[in-house]
Amino acid sequence: MKRSLGYDLTALMIGSEGTLAIITKAILKIAPKPKLVGRILAYYDSIEKAGEAVAKIKEEGFTPLIAEFLDRVAMESIKKAKGITYPENANVMLIIDLVSYEEKSLNAQLEYVSQILSSFSPIQIKVTTDPLEMERIYLARKGVFSSLLLEKERPDQYMITGDIVVPPSKLPQTLREIEECNKNFGYKMSLLGHIGDGNIHILIFTDPSDEKEIKKAEDFLLETGKIALKYGGSVSAEHGIGLEKKKLLLQEFQYKNSTINIELMKQIKKVFDPKNILNRGKLFD
Repeated sequence: MKRSLGYDLTALMIGSEGTLAIITKAILKIAPKPKLVGRILAYYDSIEKAGEAVAKIKEEGFTPLIAEFLDRVAMESIKKAKGITYPENANVMLIIDLVSYEEKSLNAQLEYVSQILSSFSPIQIKVTTDPLEMERIYLARKGVFSSLLLEKERPDQYMITGDIVVPPSKLPQTLREIEECNKNFGYKMSLLGHIGDGNIHILIFTDPSDEKEIKKAEDFLLETGKIALKYGGSVSAEHGIGLEKKKLLLQEFQYKNSTINIELMKQIKKVFDPKNILNRGKLFD
C-alpha cells in the first residue's frame, strides 16, 4: 500500500516486542468468515515434492486460506499421541484450505488445485467440504507441538523452534538444504509450518543447562538462517527476535549490508525509553 504521511508511529509499535512502549488497548478489524471452505489433504514421499506443489499452486494465482505441512517426525508424534494414522510410505502431510462465496466456484477451485497436487506424484489425496471431516483432518496440525514433546530423546531436553521464511517459489531448495545442513549436526529434527507463506518451523531438542548443547543449537539456527537469506527470505517470520535471535537479526542486516538499521533502532529506543527500563536486552544489546 502507498503511504506518505510522515512517521507511522502505529506501525512502529508492531514488532517492537515491548521495548518502546506498553500497549494498553488494541482495536482489531476482523475479516468476515468465509461462507464456503474446502479442505485438501495430500501425502507425499518427499518434502521437496510438497514444496514444489505449493509453489506451483501459488504460481497459478491461488491464495489458500491455510496451507500447512508436517514431516514424518511430526506425523509419527501425532500417531503416538492422537492415534491419527497416515500412509506407511508418506514422509510429508499437506493440508490446504480454499474458500469461496459460491459453491460452483469452490468446487472448481478444489478440482483445479487437486490436479496441481496430483501432478507431483502424491501418495494419497483427499478432498472434503464436510465440516466434521475437515476438523478431523486438522487435528494433526492442531496438536503437533505438544505431541512432538514425545520425541524427546532425554527428559532434560527442551524443544527449540526455528522460524525462517522464504518466497514460496524457493521452498523446495530451502527444505532440501535444511535437511542437508542437519546432516552435519545430527538432530532429530522436525520441519513443519505455514508452507503457503513460505514460513518454515524447524524443531530440535536440546538441554538448556548444557552450554555446549546450546552453542550447537545456536550454530545450527544460524546456518538455517543463512539458508533463508540465501533464497531471499528472513531469519524471523512470526516469532520475533527476543533474546534468542539477536545474532540472527544481526546476521540478516550484515547479509544485506544494512547494519545501520540496528543503530537506527537503538536511537529510536533511546527516544522512547531513555532510561532503558522497557524489556531491556531484547532485539539488540
